[in-house]
Amino acid sequence: MTPPYTSLNPQPSSTSILVQESIEQPVMAYEYSKNKSLGGGWENYTYLPSGLQHVENPAMYKVGGLHAVNLGQSYQEGRYEIAHRLGNGGFSTTWLARDSRNNTYVALKFVTSATSEGYGDLKTLRDISSGSDTQAEYKYVSHLMDEFHVDGPNGRHLCLVTKALGPSVANISTDLHRLGGKASQEVASQAVSALDYLYSLGICHGDFTSANILLQLHGTLDTLNVDELYALLGNPVKEDVRTRDGSAVGPSSPSHVVESIDFAAVPTLLSLQLKVIDFDQAFQTSTPPSEMLGTPPRCLSPEAIFDREVGVASDVWALGCLIFRIRSGYDLCGSFSGSRPYHALMQIVKTLGELPKKWRDRKFDRHGYPAEDSDDHAEVLEYEPLQAPLVDAVLEIERGPTGSSVGDSDSLEVTLWTPSSGYGSVDGEESTAYISKEEADCLFDLLSKIFRFRPEERLGLQEIVDHP
Repeated sequence: MTPPYTSLNPQPSSTSILVQESIEQPVMAYEYSKNKSLGGGWENYTYLPSGLQHVENPAMYKVGGLHAVNLGQSYQEGRYEIAHRLGNGGFSTTWLARDSRNNTYVALKFVTSATSEGYGDLKTLRDISSGSDTQAEYKYVSHLMDEFHVDGPNGRHLCLVTKALGPSVANISTDLHRLGGKASQEVASQAVSALDYLYSLGICHGDFTSANILLQLHGTLDTLNVDELYALLGNPVKEDVRTRDGSAVGPSSPSHVVESIDFAAVPTLLSLQLKVIDFDQAFQTSTPPSEMLGTPPRCLSPEAIFDREVGVASDVWALGCLIFRIRSGYDLCGSFSGSRPYHALMQIVKTLGELPKKWRDRKFDRHGYPAEDSDDHAEVLEYEPLQAPLVDAVLEIERGPTGSSVGDSDSLEVTLWTPSSGYGSVDGEESTAYISKEEADCLFDLLSKIFRFRPEERLGLQEIVDHP
């Protein structure tokens, strides 16, 4: 068995790659949050579940839940007109709106009424927006443009207004879509700069995942009116909201649920400039939280899972997961078995080897979370031995043929590609080629110095910046 940390000597191997998700889906602007939501089981609620894939749970339209937003509605005395849907999180929906005052498109994030008061994302956004725009890294972080509240049948909702952005790295880094080598390096470099900027403000992101790193859109979008937007990207895909008993939908719910807009359908709209979003797990570096973060476990560092210790080092671990996802198209610590913390730990051990002694005998409850030793129903995990070393994971990264172009202001020659013969195809050398040995050596060396069990042994941000 190849050890987890060794020099790279590419050898022929299977062309298949372990990917967390293999279901084809459009590239969306915003992803679902992995946090628990107010939805719950649909059978206990007024509305039937939607047949559309990328929409919010209609059961969340209730007192304390989501605000009912419809296409064509206006807010703030007509300033913001809803044009399309961008996506939803565990406690919000986000919409593309036309700002009539500035003749631009913006993102309107409507938060559930139950979480609007004291919403953590708002404080962090205010802190970030008060930072100096003279710092080069300022442009890589989302900033608050406006905020207001709206009263509705489900309560009082906070609305955050930010710049309209394109698809997330999660949605363009899959087995079906992936950035090329130069583009991957550029996006990863910007992600490091974004983290560095946050730390300069004394902020840890806490949820630095591929779902929260979005590509920016070219300014040409702002020149389009709503009809021209639909002509370019297609009319919104809608489905009527239906009640369980067949009665008419009331004011607490929108008339339709709407699929997210697919900006990647027109790659010329996409820029290689990124922005970091979603700060609801963020915290001050001086006062880290004592509870486990609501970050997807596949991106949590071991100490964050076992000891609930978070800080700069845990963000660096998440950065390593992001860099691997950008280049490979799949999550290094993702698992087909599930998405609980113990699933992630099982995959970590398969990839990096045996855990430090202090963690090996920790018990886990039936929900997959670390438990107290006094919990009689908790069990010690039986970890499988090293099976898919990091060195092999790097070597299995495939490169594909050229695809649809993704431009940027610097005219960097990059591509957003899809394998011509299908994923995992063995037809044609080009669609199954490995990354170059030089890049593989560099990537492996970087990741092997990030994915260390002891936080103090991980690279710091400046060391990552200086890494070749």
